[in-house]
Amino acid sequence: MTLLIAVFLALVLFFGQRKLFDKNWKRKLHVSLAFGEQGVYPGELCTLKQIIQNKKRMPLPALQVKFQADKSLQFQDETEAVVTDHYYRSEVFMVGGRKQITRTLPFRPQCRGKYSIGQIQIAAQDFFMSKKYVAVLPENTMIYVYPRQLSMKQLLNHNKQVLGEIVERRSYQEDPFYFRGIRPYQPYDPMKYINWKASAKYGELLVNSFESTYSRDVCLLSDVETDSVFYRQEMQEAAISVASTLADYYLRKGARVSFRTNGREDTDEEIVLEQCQGITAITALNRRLAGIDLAKDSADFARMIRQIIPNCRQSRQYVCITTRPVRDILEAVTLLQSKAAEVLLIVPQIAGEEVQIPAGALVWNI
Repeated sequence: MTLLIAVFLALVLFFGQRKLFDKNWKRKLHVSLAFGEQGVYPGELCTLKQIIQNKKRMPLPALQVKFQADKSLQFQDETEAVVTDHYYRSEVFMVGGRKQITRTLPFRPQCRGKYSIGQIQIAAQDFFMSKKYVAVLPENTMIYVYPRQLSMKQLLNHNKQVLGEIVERRSYQEDPFYFRGIRPYQPYDPMKYINWKASAKYGELLVNSFESTYSRDVCLLSDVETDSVFYRQEMQEAAISVASTLADYYLRKGARVSFRTNGREDTDEEIVLEQCQGITAITALNRRLAGIDLAKDSADFARMIRQIIPNCRQSRQYVCITTRPVRDILEAVTLLQSKAAEVLLIVPQIAGEEVQIPAGALVWNI
């Protein structure tokens, strides 16, 4: 009799807890992922937060959480993951009632792009591990990996005026990036410009003097197509990086920057930006560049140049960026030069890929 009662109670407990799990296992359970940064450059340390919230009293003895991400993000912790065509992570948690678990997963993205995680798979088991409960949760976390930034030294050594910073002594605003020398202090000089070491040496107040500059109205035209066979993606990424680096430099100097490329975003939208200015424009432009999908067909670059010629401005500087200075592109650039006051042609070149550089073009060794 005692045995029958024990069996009966065990069955009641078993089916009772199963019914409890059937009804409540996913109730007040929240699982989410969130990138710690919205936009980063390749190689920077980033984080992905994995948050599990169980707001009900009933604990979950075994909750499995799965998700996948692009393998180019290169997560540092691979103990609970498998890396093949993607980064697949699967981890089991014991979540108490009214508890929250947070995991921070560091990673370093390696490639430009727009990366998102679209869903999370969760699986739970009851107290007796007799039944598995599975659900797929929608997720919408995203991170922009901006184009890799290049060194400006190589280009500056070719031509200091290439960035549109023309040193002009008669301008009313001094640029602290161009040091001219020292001069005696005047009552209108800011205190921050006083050169204390020189003042102590010569026994009078002396201030640093700077050259004056004025910023340009610049239009960047970027060609993401390439004729390279062995270094196709590297050359395409080089052209995008050159455009991003130049735009960053111009905008930080106060220039008004317009941008156009023959590349397409994943939405097939054409990337055209007009009269951007200020530091915030750097983020906006880099996000658009991060979204360029090189698998999509690009528009004809020579035709794109010809389309802007009727409305080109004499006061605007045009910078054409291409890794393939072929005949039709050079003809379009020459035609643009006949209509605009300043037109520059920049040809990015990577090691191992020889490109015939036309006369007058600037080479940027990547």
